[in-house]
Amino acid sequence: MTQTTEENKPCLVETRQGLSVIYRNRYLYSAYNPQNAIEKLVSTVNILPHTLVLCFSPILGYGISLLKAKLPESSFLLVVETDESLLPLYDWNLIGEDTAFIGPRTVSQLYELLSKKNQHAENGISIPPPGSFKRCLRLDLSGSVAFSSQKYQEIHNITQLAITTFWQNRMTLVKMARLFHRNFFRNLALLPFSEKLLPQSVEKSIVVIGAGPSADETIEHIAKNPQVRNAIYIISVDAALSPLIAHNIVPDICVTLECQYAIQQAYCNSIQKKIHIAADLISRPSVLHGDTSLSPLETNCTGGTNSFFLSEFASTNFFQHLAAKKILPFIIPPLGSVGIAATKLAVYLRKNATIPIFISGLDFSFSPGKTHCTNSFPINAQLRNVTRLHPTSIGTNFYSGFYEKPQDGNTVLTTKTLMYYSAIFKDNFSQEKNLFNMAHQGLPLGIKKVSLEYFEEYIHRSQTNNIIPVAKTVAPNDYPSPETVKQLYCEEKEKLIKLRQGLTTGNLDKKQLFALLESMDYLYLHFPDGHKASLEISFLKRVRAEIDFFLKDITLGENLLDRLLQTKTSK
Repeated sequence: MTQTTEENKPCLVETRQGLSVIYRNRYLYSAYNPQNAIEKLVSTVNILPHTLVLCFSPILGYGISLLKAKLPESSFLLVVETDESLLPLYDWNLIGEDTAFIGPRTVSQLYELLSKKNQHAENGISIPPPGSFKRCLRLDLSGSVAFSSQKYQEIHNITQLAITTFWQNRMTLVKMARLFHRNFFRNLALLPFSEKLLPQSVEKSIVVIGAGPSADETIEHIAKNPQVRNAIYIISVDAALSPLIAHNIVPDICVTLECQYAIQQAYCNSIQKKIHIAADLISRPSVLHGDTSLSPLETNCTGGTNSFFLSEFASTNFFQHLAAKKILPFIIPPLGSVGIAATKLAVYLRKNATIPIFISGLDFSFSPGKTHCTNSFPINAQLRNVTRLHPTSIGTNFYSGFYEKPQDGNTVLTTKTLMYYSAIFKDNFSQEKNLFNMAHQGLPLGIKKVSLEYFEEYIHRSQTNNIIPVAKTVAPNDYPSPETVKQLYCEEKEKLIKLRQGLTTGNLDKKQLFALLESMDYLYLHFPDGHKASLEISFLKRVRAEIDFFLKDITLGENLLDRLLQTKTSK
């Protein structure tokens, strides 16, 4: 083995009891007994089941064999190295060629590798799917970790975040995944009759209006300045629709994510306004199609047209199958907040990064007694509950929160969920160019704050320079044909019936049964243990109970598709 004396390069050195490494004038292992010190550390470690063990910089592989001997079957070993210059010294005979390795080239992808199925480490070793781990354990197996202590700490934090986020999402899916999928099957019938959003199509300045208290000032300002309204493209969240309509402002597009009944109140004063709705495929179906003399079946509840996207709330085999068949619309991450989704849509639609996007009403906080802007349906619901005997309803019936003082603002009330949304906004948009926050209150969004005066001055300059062409945001629909969607419904019904018969009569072997379960993970994603298929009797009994519900939902979607086809034919 060749030694080198260059200060900035690592080199192997002989000690009395084995090899060590010198790097930057420092021994990375003990200068007396390198292997013994590491093995003592490993011997004291207690590894619980379902643990992801992060082995940071185990250059010479000391302690790895002992660690593998202690590793529970449900746990997993992941070697991580951030320093390219140390890689030539790695002893793969001791570490093992079958040990998963993340090096400098792929360490930035670690969160994705731990958050998606069918991922592989840098050396090709398969990484267990999300849900395989409940905790992570960090082991620093050489002194080189001290040279990049902050970077290794970030890797540890990212790993913990990936594991924690999975289980937090599981809690959400246990409550909501069944409804998500039921709405999906009903809304899928509308996809062939919708309008496809055209990316990079808006050349006007875009204003995203959320339903936070700060939206009041922006809405009033636009209402008083018709010239400003004509010069901008308004993307509204569903909860801000009523305040806009109350000021005679019809947004260019309204974004909806909500899958539950309560959101229908947001559209009470929007009937026959013919508003274009951009909807998540898992959102409330009755918002997205009319069935009255006022609103034809193929339009939404306002009489307008629909466009669709899908927030990928889980990486499932079912959605991967649909994506491969090119049935799904464009996909966004599961952002949780409709305001963040509206901002994502604004970035998707603007012509290029020179087109400004002004944000208003995304406060992620509130003041006592006023959680939303004036005339929004939550505020109106509170006002309706005010009586002579309970006159203070407006001031007391808001969800509990805690006070937070941002560095650049006044003290506000917020919640852990709203603070989480604020962090998501920063992660997604802090690096985007020409995003501006017009709110004078609320949690920071990681983008530049501007005043209404700045906004109006910018719009005035745009008008002067004649750079406000009419935006055409929809393209001819190249979504799957009604016949393709009809075929999908039939295929899913056939598989569900086959699975039901197999569970009832036992005419399917384990391999066939497991393959069917994996292809229809919507049947059990909402189970507490539903992050993977199982052939346990208790699991299969619960799956059997779900089949009839989903057969009903798919039949409802299929019937809606037939009615839409009949309506189209009659026209």
